[in-house]
Amino acid sequence: SLQIKRETLIDIPLSEWQGEKLEAYLNLNIEVISDQGKVIGTGKALDALQHQFADQVDASFAKFGTKAHEEKGLTRWPEQDVPEQQTLTQAGIKVTAFPALVSHGETVSVKMFDDRATALETHRKGVIALLRISLSKEMKYLQKNLPKVRESLLIFAPIGKKELLLDDLLNAVLDKVFLDGQDLPRTKEEFEQTLLKNKPQLVSLANEMAIQLHQVLSSYQKVAKQMKGSIPLPWTRVYGDLKQQLGQLIYPGFIGDTPLFWFGQLPRYFKGIEVRLDRFQNHLNKENALVTQCEQLWKNYAQQKKAHDDKNVYDPELLKYRWLMEEYRVSIFAQNVGTLEPVSEKRLQKQWQLIKKIV
Repeated sequence: SLQIKRETLIDIPLSEWQGEKLEAYLNLNIEVISDQGKVIGTGKALDALQHQFADQVDASFAKFGTKAHEEKGLTRWPEQDVPEQQTLTQAGIKVTAFPALVSHGETVSVKMFDDRATALETHRKGVIALLRISLSKEMKYLQKNLPKVRESLLIFAPIGKKELLLDDLLNAVLDKVFLDGQDLPRTKEEFEQTLLKNKPQLVSLANEMAIQLHQVLSSYQKVAKQMKGSIPLPWTRVYGDLKQQLGQLIYPGFIGDTPLFWFGQLPRYFKGIEVRLDRFQNHLNKENALVTQCEQLWKNYAQQKKAHDDKNVYDPELLKYRWLMEEYRVSIFAQNVGTLEPVSEKRLQKQWQLIKKIV
């Protein structure tokens, strides 16, 4: 892209380059070299090689992840800064590592990662954990005084444990109050400034989010009630798809898995399901065909998501694809509800090209 722009002044986005569609002989052959200079892996897909050897990279980091680089069992900000990236040297070779705070519930640690996006997401969760430790008194107050929490817990009871929902909500509150739209703290001073600057709005924003959660769960409950009871046999496929969609939106841990922005879109997705329930009988054959398409889209996503989770890899492009699928459902099943942006099967395919493929 850069060379073409230099020579022709035409700017071609990286997303337009579809390497997977090139003939095999047009792709570079990549070799992975060990510390001893031996070739230990070859291939033409960089992402696949990176994830194939991810465990060895982690082990390699561990060998020289001394106390100067990694710390464990922390209940306060580490003595040293946690920079966004750091250059380490092993056997005379410089390696770029990405440090992050890692949450362990009651404590945090500092760990090196080989992937920037994974480190950033891990660091966000680690900072949230440290905020929670630092604000233990405030957390106890919120647990007892947040509005509509009892009602939310009752709706959620058939789905999962109430403790998990409350824990999920408090983490999301800290994310919204202290980190949303702001750079993640990397030093002790930045962390303390983040606390000082945002703490005054903790209770008010926590109340807002608790009410928002109740609205989300109430929307879910309304749709779930509509789907109770016996149905004609021809409707089985559509109802099965809708129940699967509901389970993909609301489940134990859904608040933590749903970015704040997309959390705010959940009522609209439930509205889309309502509209679909009112109309699908009028064009059942078309609905069944679209169900097949949606099933395949989700299957492809779920396969990649599992592979990413197994390798502890975070890919924001995969996350965006997941929520574009919800937008796509609105566009094909409840168009009048409206989407955030134009979305089509072609748009999904374009987003798919941006995902780090592991399998």
